[in-house]
Amino acid sequence: MQIELMAIEHVLKQWLQTPNKPICEISLNYGEKRNRPYTPDEIRKMRDFLKRHAYSTYIALFCNEGPRVLPGFKPLYVRRAGE
Repeated sequence: MQIELMAIEHVLKQWLQTPNKPICEISLNYGEKRNRPYTPDEIRKMRDFLKRHAYSTYIALFCNEGPRVLPGFKPLYVRRAGE
């Protein structure tokens, strides 16, 4: 389950940075052949799964949905990218 959570976190982090990127470029599965972006339904399922099983990781990615969000706060992955 931990590996699945890490893979979903990776996919959602990459999707947040470039939502139109093909699945084969985002996925950690080297055999992935799908050359289309994730659908909104697929993203919703991954978000729901992450929210249910690793809420703090979910809030770290989607900080604008947290209960106490300060104005101008940037998520950790954006700060590391230098933006």
